[in-house]
Amino acid sequence: MKLQTARQVALDFTMRFTDMPPAPDEQVATRLGARDLLIDLPQPLSGPFGDPVGRIAIPGWMVAGGGGRDEVETVDARHFRLGDRRFRYDQWGLEPA
Repeated sequence: MKLQTARQVALDFTMRFTDMPPAPDEQVATRLGARDLLIDLPQPLSGPFGDPVGRIAIPGWMVAGGGGRDEVETVDARHFRLGDRRFRYDQWGLEPA
């Protein structure tokens, strides 16, 4: 089953790019099969370069097993909570806190 799915979305490098059929309408997960979760924060975080951050993408591996319907709460200028998970966003990026 996985091989069949991979064949449906793999690029055929023997074809010219301009001759390739259009991509399927469905989304294809990458990076270990996980999809990122894009969330809007109720109150923006203080971005590491001075700009407010009101939307952030959480890598799928950080929210494996859920997160899609969890409530988002801004804790302080650098931290937010998604359900029972807490995250920190600073100059080093996003990490579980």
